[in-house]
Amino acid sequence: MWTNAAIVKGKQTFRRMSALEGTKVSRIVVSAGKPGGVDTLELGGQTDRMVYVMSTGCPYCAAQREALRDLFAQVDASKIITLSMETSASTEDYWGDVRIAAPHQLVQIPGLAVRAVPLVLCVDKRGRIRHALLGLFATRLFGAVWNPAEQRCA
Repeated sequence: MWTNAAIVKGKQTFRRMSALEGTKVSRIVVSAGKPGGVDTLELGGQTDRMVYVMSTGCPYCAAQREALRDLFAQVDASKIITLSMETSASTEDYWGDVRIAAPHQLVQIPGLAVRAVPLVLCVDKRGRIRHALLGLFATRLFGAVWNPAEQRCA
């Protein structure tokens, strides 16, 4: 499940995240917290969004957690969607000090199979992936995907 895996789009497997740029992701399906229940989070529309997918058991997620707390402090919290491979209840304590909403439990991103975390997607207002970062990344790369002054994808 960690970064030696890849992202699958249709029948193609990507290890280079730049190959995902331009992919349409207009919605994310998440657990509604009850057996079999799902909700849909819409992307695109009025604003760019930062999507972060993590897992509490992922050593790479844990390694960059402190840096992400500082980086996400630069992003309007309403523009961040956090997703977890586990139930939301199991991530509350782990994620609580980051000061953004507890992650939704990821069910599906239609068109993509997320098989590796941590994953950061910058999705523009047209619902297209502008940038994707997979695995442990240097914090200096964050500025290459998000413009904090304009609160949008770089």
